[in-house]
Amino acid sequence: MWLILLGSKDQAAAAIMRFKGRAEAEAGGKLGTLRTDRGGKFTAHAFAEYCAEQGIQRHLTAPYTPQQNDVVERRNQMVMGMARSMMKAMALPGWFCAVTTAVFILNRASTRSVDGKTPFEVWYGYKPPVHFFRTFGCVAHVKTAGKHLGKLDDRSTPMVFIEYEEGMKVYRFHNPITRRVHVSRDTVFEEERGWDWGAEKGAGPEDDAEPFHVEFISSLVRRGEPGAQVAPATPSPTPGTPTPPTSPPAPVSAATPTCGSEPSTPLATVPAPGIQFTSPPVGDVDLDKDHDDAPLRFRAMDNILGPASLPGLAEGEPVQELMVAIDDEPATAEEAKQFKEWRNAMLEEMASIEQNKTWSLVDLPAGQKAIGLKWVFKLKRDEHGNISKFKAQLVAKGYVQRQGVDYEEVFAPVARMESVRILLAVAAHRGWAVHHMDVKSAFLNGELAEEVYVMQPPGFIAAGHEKMVLKLHKALYGLKQAPRAWNAKLDASLQKLGFSKSEYEHGLYTRCLNSSRLIVGIYVDDLIIMRESTKEITAFKEEMKTLF
Repeated sequence: MWLILLGSKDQAAAAIMRFKGRAEAEAGGKLGTLRTDRGGKFTAHAFAEYCAEQGIQRHLTAPYTPQQNDVVERRNQMVMGMARSMMKAMALPGWFCAVTTAVFILNRASTRSVDGKTPFEVWYGYKPPVHFFRTFGCVAHVKTAGKHLGKLDDRSTPMVFIEYEEGMKVYRFHNPITRRVHVSRDTVFEEERGWDWGAEKGAGPEDDAEPFHVEFISSLVRRGEPGAQVAPATPSPTPGTPTPPTSPPAPVSAATPTCGSEPSTPLATVPAPGIQFTSPPVGDVDLDKDHDDAPLRFRAMDNILGPASLPGLAEGEPVQELMVAIDDEPATAEEAKQFKEWRNAMLEEMASIEQNKTWSLVDLPAGQKAIGLKWVFKLKRDEHGNISKFKAQLVAKGYVQRQGVDYEEVFAPVARMESVRILLAVAAHRGWAVHHMDVKSAFLNGELAEEVYVMQPPGFIAAGHEKMVLKLHKALYGLKQAPRAWNAKLDASLQKLGFSKSEYEHGLYTRCLNSSRLIVGIYVDDLIIMRESTKEITAFKEEMKTLF
């Protein structure tokens, strides 16, 4: 989908002319047919002459019959619906950036019209990266850059995340106080928090902007195709995507306003829905399915509008058949709880925590601060790329910890890669058996020496005790001291089993028994075990299972 923000409707023809050059350069073909309504902007004599000179065939819909251009109308409805939801979620007053962000997301969402792929992947030939996605409109602490910062000056400034920067691995932020737009990559996001617009003086990102009109470029079809059917949507990055080094060249810019109140770089054009060229072909697509082209994944909106119906589901169709349930990772606990697999993964993590007696529910002592917790979700895959496990992990927001107050030592030794390679070479030369062992929820076994309090985990708040916190007895992932606490526990356990730590490699342990040697290399929670026979290795693994 390509989007151009216009200052007025009479700019539409000029925008299409600029769009044509960029699209033809990427596709390696010529624009064949243009389908539009009969608005004056498209029926002007100058624009008709331009299309004739360029050999572009015109298809004009009948007056007041938008259903003849249903692809564009459906996409318009989807984009504006997403924009309204995102604006309401964070109470953001401006809408320009909400629209461009919605297009950016839709171009990277699976769609049935291209066999479950994303429009971006069909257009560029590779799956788009989405690891940099952040909650639209959330508060972000942007690093303060400058040569003359004082020692006690703030190193970050709270702003509002509004957009992805075009062609760069950076984000765009709006400062409601100064009413300026900033670009930065060094940022800490608070994705569950929106800006309190009523508490600060200053305007939203578009409060002073003149009203603008959003115009979706009408569908373009392949030259010489009978019937002039509407082609499927074609992707392209929306304005401001942090693109990888191999990403295509930046699009031609359109003279449109940015999401800040002061002038900035012009918004670039975004691919228009339904464009195909004579070369190269995109592939056969069932165009009749375009009405079912709703995105299969959104951020959770339960806290705003209540549980939303999932798009694209027929009555009685299991939710597990959605691509998101199979091939996506939730960003929040509320999203994850919508699917059975992720719910089970969260319950499994909570069971491990309770089994290890990791914490106890207490009132927060005076003078203490509780550290926040968040869920991290990860799909584990086998060698064929198939999903083998749904992994949910509860992580502490350790970046707020203060050294000397919340923790002291953090260093934890691991085996160097040189040592691991030497051990594997020796094992191969002598014909030893080599096993790998992973300690499940390893950091939950580390015992804390410091007094640390955390908030109750999202989605698992104790009823009637919402204001209470959790006092940690053992470590959690994300804590600064968690690796060291786990290493101390593992070191004590191995020495209890008769192992000796190498004097020169603190990640290497050996145990001699019956003139043979059992060697164990550790790398955080991964163990490499070597011995002449597998019998002793199996016995050692059983010993470890009793301890962890």
